[in-house]
This record gives sequence, structure tokens and C-alpha cells, in this order.
Amino acid sequence: MQSGRIVKVAAAFCLSIGALGVVSFVPQAAEAQGAAPAACPNNPLIGTWKLDPMKSHVTRWGGKIPDRIVIIAPYGKEGITRVLIDEGDPRLSGREEHYSLNFDGKAYPTKGGDPRLMRWTRVDCNTYKTNTLRQLIFNLPDGTVKKYIPDGEIQSQGEVKVSADGKTLTDTHSGTLGDQSSYQDEVLVYDRL
Repeated sequence: MQSGRIVKVAAAFCLSIGALGVVSFVPQAAEAQGAAPAACPNNPLIGTWKLDPMKSHVTRWGGKIPDRIVIIAPYGKEGITRVLIDEGDPRLSGREEHYSLNFDGKAYPTKGGDPRLMRWTRVDCNTYKTNTLRQLIFNLPDGTVKKYIPDGEIQSQGEVKVSADGKTLTDTHSGTLGDQSSYQDEVLVYDRL
């Protein structure tokens, strides 16, 4: 089964960077808006998530949603390492992209894809505000680099929210890609595996 193989590869990757350990997950009801992040007893993002294309909606890629798995492992005291795998990629291990970050509003680099910086802030125990800071702007149609921005500039904004029962992760976002095409009000819904 393709999903099982990819999950094993990604789990081995997370182990190799020392990100996975013994992790317990206790579903946590969403706290009131503005709750202090330190008051959260756990991180509901931790786990393996499979994209549900029937519940999701995108405005790019011709509306076709790629098969995806996201594995989120602990990083540091309260941060995460996020690994995204496109299952439909014809390469043996699939396209993989990852980054590690803390929820401190600082920008952290991605690896495995075009250079971007990710900035996450925890709003409450189950909600996170996200910004993607793009570093490369591409020319069309040849894909050559038009502009390089070392510190990045905000090109997309969104929100990641885990349901109160901990079974669903919803990622909503709008923004601009490196080729300067835009996408609006996209919703990616993942189910916990």
C-alpha cells in the first residue's frame, strides 16, 4: 500500500533527525481566544494526517488536490517538525518538504522545496496563525529566478486549526505562489491516521 510505505519512510526520516520520541495525545477542547500558549497541556498537531480531498477545496492546480500525508513531530520544547509528502509523485519516496519551527513568530526555512520561510504563532491550544515568506519570485514560462529576497516577504497567510476532538486538522490559506499566480480561500482538511 502506497500510504503505508510513505508513512514508514517519513517516520524513519523524523527518527533520523531526532524529532520523534514517545508522544501521547490527549484531545483538548479549544481554549478561549487569546489563551496563553503555556497553558496548553499538549500539542494537538503531533501525529500523522492524511488529506481528505472530498472535504478540501483548492483554487490552484486546476482544482485537483494532490494526495498528501503530513507528519508532525515534536521539535524543541514546544515547536514542531512538519513533513509533507505528495503521495501521487511518481518517485519512489514521493515529493517531500519539511521544516522545523517554534510558535514564536520568527521565520524558519523550509527544506526540500523552493526556498521559503515559515512563521507560525499559536493563538490558542488548537489554533495557529501562519505566514509564508517567499524568497524566490519566478519568471514565466521558463521558471528562471526574477527576484531573490533573502529575508522573504509575506506571500501567503493562513490558519491551522485542530478540531476539539483532535481528529481533524484544517488548513485555510490565501496567497501568491513563486510564479506570482494567486490562490484564495483554500481549505485543506486532514484526518488523523
